[in-house]
Amino acid sequence: MKISDISKYYRIFDDDGIVLSYQGPFIQEMIEEISSVMNEKISNYSDLKLNAKFLSLFIEQAQNILHYSADRITGESGTQLSHGFILTGVKDGTIFIISGNPIDPSHEKILKSKLESINKYPKSELKKLFKEQLKSENDNFLSKGASLGLIELCRKSDNMEYHFDKTPSGELFFSIKTEYYYSETTIE
Repeated sequence: MKISDISKYYRIFDDDGIVLSYQGPFIQEMIEEISSVMNEKISNYSDLKLNAKFLSLFIEQAQNILHYSADRITGESGTQLSHGFILTGVKDGTIFIISGNPIDPSHEKILKSKLESINKYPKSELKKLFKEQLKSENDNFLSKGASLGLIELCRKSDNMEYHFDKTPSGELFFSIKTEYYYSETTIE
């Protein structure tokens, strides 16, 4: 990257309402630190329910990267480092969180099926679905843990989108965006 391009990226991020962008290794301590910083930033909103909803969605998406990224290495201390990205922003009465990471291509069909199924549920039924999934005896990858997180993302957001993209190197990249809406009058 050329240093002369930085102002261009700054303007793009500013125009799109990006508040925070992080790409790199994810570990639990880093998620906690970024959550703390984001809590400070989002505290400009007077509605505490907004803060809690944002933090819940942010942590869930960050933990999805931590647990399910196919791009993992073991750090010097033996800690698993899962790579991905997350960005947050506020624009036109919408707070959004977008995250993404490489996934194992064999998981695409299962994940896509679960997402399509979850998105069909009315919001009023998602809490019940969450409880049923929690009681499920199936501990298989993407059947219990991942489903719980996806149900929570759908339940707590006003809109959830996802996308699968094959990279030139043949990796499968999974992105998810959650949005929730607020009234402009809630900002101090």
